[in-house]
Amino acid sequence: MPAPSRKAFTIVELLVVISIITVLVGMLVPAIGGAQRRAHKMEESNQVRQVGVGWMLYSQSANDFLLPGYLEDGDGTEANNVQGSLGWNVQYKLPAALPDATTPGIVATDDAQSWPWRLLPYLNYDQDTMLDYADLVRVGQTQAWEMSSYELVDPEFFYPASWGVTRPAIPRPTRIALEPAFGYNALYLGGWYEMQELGDEVVPRHRFTNSMTVPDDGSDPQRVNVVARSQSTVRDTSRMVVFCSAARMPAGEYDDIRRDWPGSHYVVPPTVAELGVWGQSLQSPGSGMVEVLAGYENDTNFTPIPVGRHTGQAAVVHADLHTEPHSPGTLDDQRFWINMAANRNFKHTE
Repeated sequence: MPAPSRKAFTIVELLVVISIITVLVGMLVPAIGGAQRRAHKMEESNQVRQVGVGWMLYSQSANDFLLPGYLEDGDGTEANNVQGSLGWNVQYKLPAALPDATTPGIVATDDAQSWPWRLLPYLNYDQDTMLDYADLVRVGQTQAWEMSSYELVDPEFFYPASWGVTRPAIPRPTRIALEPAFGYNALYLGGWYEMQELGDEVVPRHRFTNSMTVPDDGSDPQRVNVVARSQSTVRDTSRMVVFCSAARMPAGEYDDIRRDWPGSHYVVPPTVAELGVWGQSLQSPGSGMVEVLAGYENDTNFTPIPVGRHTGQAAVVHADLHTEPHSPGTLDDQRFWINMAANRNFKHTE
C-alpha cells in the first residue's frame, strides 16, 4: 500500500501568508506604540500632579506664601561656591552623597537659586519625578538619591546640528536644578527675585514690582500687582498654570519633543511684560503648535515654552491641583499665566 503523500505549501501560499502577517504587524506596531505613549503621558500627568501637591504643601508650611520661582544669590564670594544661597541665608543639603564623594553634601549656590531644591523635601526627594524623561545613570542596585552628588555627571545632550549648540555634561544636582521635566510659572507665581540697588543697599525684589497695565483700548494705565505671592491671592485657581512640561527652544514651531529632551525649571507666558515671545502657530492655526517669536534668554536666545512629550500635549497642573493635557498652542492666553490678566492679550510694564 503506497504511503500517503504529504502536501507542502506552494510558493504562492507562503507569499500570501507572509503578506497577511506583514499587514497584521503593520497594524499592530502603531497600536502598541500609541498605547505606550498614552501610558507614558498618564504617568507624566501623575508626576506633574505630585509636583503640584508638593507646591501646595510648601505654601501650607510657609504661612500661605507661594514657592519662590527664583532667588538670585546676593554674594558670589563664598568659599568653593557651595554654601547654598548665602544672600538669603539658606542652604539646601543633598539627601546623600557617594561614599567616596569629595564635594560637601550641600547644593551649590547657582543650583540653589531655582525652585527644585526648595520643593524636593516636599516630594520625599523623588528624583524620578524631576527627571523621569531622562535615562538616569545608575550603578548596580544603588538607590538613586545615594548618587545625587557632584561626583556624578550626566552626559551632554546634542541638539539638532542646525542649531549649532550642545548642552555640555553637567552634574546631577545641577541638572535637577536647571532641567526638571516641568517648568514653573516662576515669573508670576511666588516671584522671581533679583538683587537690586536701593540707595546704599542691595536688596532682593521680585520682578514687576511696580508694573502698570498697558491697555489696548485707549483707557488709562493702572498700577497692578501681577505677581501672586500667596495661595489666597490666586484668583482663578482652575485656570492658573502652576507647572507644565517645558523645554528651552530657539525661534521656530514646535509641539512635540523627544522624550529625553532637556526640560526647563521655568516656563514663560506668551507675552512677558510687553515682549511677545511665543504664540499659536500662524502657519498652522488650530494645530496646537507653538511658534517661538523671540529669544527670551538673552545669553542663549532660547525661550522656555510649554511642549508635549509622548503625545504632543503638555502635561499641566493648575492651582486647584487638577491636571489636564493641553496642546501647547492652546495655552496662548495670558489668563492662564497671570493672576491679574483681564484678557488673553494682557500686557504690563516692567
